[in-house]
Amino acid sequence: MLFLSRQIDLVHVNAAYGQENMDFGNGSFTKRSAWISEDMQTVVSHVLDKQKYDRVFFLGKSLGTVPIICGLLKEARFARSSSILLTPLLTEDVVNTDLLTLTQPIFLVSGTADHYYNQGVVTTPLGRTMRGVVLSFFTEAG
Repeated sequence: MLFLSRQIDLVHVNAAYGQENMDFGNGSFTKRSAWISEDMQTVVSHVLDKQKYDRVFFLGKSLGTVPIICGLLKEARFARSSSILLTPLLTEDVVNTDLLTLTQPIFLVSGTADHYYNQGVVTTPLGRTMRGVVLSFFTEAG
């Protein structure tokens, strides 16, 4: 509601992949990533073709972080964009590699109970080599 109250346009995409589409659910990570990335690129392009914005903000969760990390934030037109990435797929090498190349402000949230949490990413220089990235990791309550 904060965005709306400040007259900031908001586009919400709730993609339910895999539940009714067995091709998606049974596909490899590469195939699923390409599929969702193509769909998100289509939505973003459709919205931005209708209205030009000075700044774009991305928020993604889980598989929805892949097109943001591995595609959208790498584009020159989103050089000034920022994002919040909730429970990104830190177990996927391509996600970690692409995170290292990003320079935009990113707030990344994950936790030890998430099956995509990767302790190796937390203890590597990832956080120190990424400019503008805030890493926030939560430990499982014990």
